[in-house]
Amino acid sequence: MRIVHIITRLIIGGAQENTVLSCEGLRARGHDVYLWSGPTTGPEGSLVARATHGGYAYQEFPDLIRSISPLHDLRALRALRQRLEQLRPDVVHTHSSKAGVIGRIAATLAGVPQIVHTIHGMSFNRTQRYWTREAYALAERFC
Repeated sequence: MRIVHIITRLIIGGAQENTVLSCEGLRARGHDVYLWSGPTTGPEGSLVARATHGGYAYQEFPDLIRSISPLHDLRALRALRQRLEQLRPDVVHTHSSKAGVIGRIAATLAGVPQIVHTIHGMSFNRTQRYWTREAYALAERFC
């Protein structure tokens, strides 16, 4: 199968490490695997070097950023959709809140037959501003 994993960034952390391990395991089983991420920024450290040497295709999408940004989000949606239409994967597996929403919409618009989303943590909680929390809740209900 041709499988695309989409995540917001490849910092050192649980969701990211789980995603990289999934890509490595699927590749070892003979699948055609792609890992797409937004820019990896933050003090946590990076898994990009591991991803680029994992035996699968790694690609960064500059507009797939962590924070809500309508302009970047629309650009990321368009770029992901175009790339998915070119690649024609069997499965898209999204990880993290932002990549999960944008990736699922892009995969649906591109006609991907199987879309999977893994929730690695709550995308919205009481520590966020009201509008941010409501935007994520609405987006999750939509997806």
